[in-house]
Amino acid sequence: MSNSITIDVDDYLDKDTKQQIVREEYAKAVRKHLSTEEDVRRVLSNAGYHTVYRLVDDVFNESSKIILSTKIASLLKSMTLFNVFNSPDAWGRSTNAAYDYLQKAIRLNYDVIDSVVKSTIAGEVAVSCKRDIKDIIAVAIEEQVGRL
Repeated sequence: MSNSITIDVDDYLDKDTKQQIVREEYAKAVRKHLSTEEDVRRVLSNAGYHTVYRLVDDVFNESSKIILSTKIASLLKSMTLFNVFNSPDAWGRSTNAAYDYLQKAIRLNYDVIDSVVKSTIAGEVAVSCKRDIKDIIAVAIEEQVGRL
């Protein structure tokens, strides 16, 4: 024994009435999900991207794949540290993942970098001072020898 009732909607509603109900409910759902200007922009933007992607898919063929593959290979061969780790600039270039990763690595290793830079500078200053002292001594000796 079952406690369910089966109702055939077709016994009560004709095709036009069912279509009208579907239209009204669909309109309610759209209004609910597109209640702000931001929602409308998001949906239109997504629809635009979807349309463009479909158009690209329609024209993208084997020839396009070869051209794209060749161009990518060419770009990769010409990459430099400047290209990969480019920083944002006044012309609107934004950061890329490699630049962000580099900045994070620098922050995480600041103490090591600081220590290496300071020791390098200290070493260069010491070498420079030794060189200057040797030069001063050599000049003094030459002057003394020249007076003899």
